[in-house]
Amino acid sequence: MSEGELILYNTDDDAATIGLRAIDGMVWLSQREIAELFDKDVRTVNEHIRNVFSEVECDSEATFRKFRIVQTEGSRQVEREVDAYNLDVILSVGYRVCRSMANTGSTSPFTGAIARHWKSLSSRMHPSLSRLLGMPP
Repeated sequence: MSEGELILYNTDDDAATIGLRAIDGMVWLSQREIAELFDKDVRTVNEHIRNVFSEVECDSEATFRKFRIVQTEGSRQVEREVDAYNLDVILSVGYRVCRSMANTGSTSPFTGAIARHWKSLSSRMHPSLSRLLGMPP
């Protein structure tokens, strides 16, 4: 497995940044990162992920993995395992979140930057994904 790459997205006003891990051609985000991506509480994202798996919309074995991260806690460097979910789960959660966001008229600060990135990459990386997202090839 490759070590992957980190793809950074900024909000249109550069007020916030989110990083996507891309490993072996697949994008991965933690629950916290998915929550940040869609500007929702982690508990809301957790509920959507549980529903995605309980409704068998995604296979948990194929779309879930653990990553080791190192973070600073006080003056110590602590290594932890973090649950991460691939693009299939991110899109499933996004569909559920965006459906409710459309009903309230709210938007995520990252949607513009990510949509522009996917628009530029979708036809060469994931033609079926671009069709799914309604983006022209």
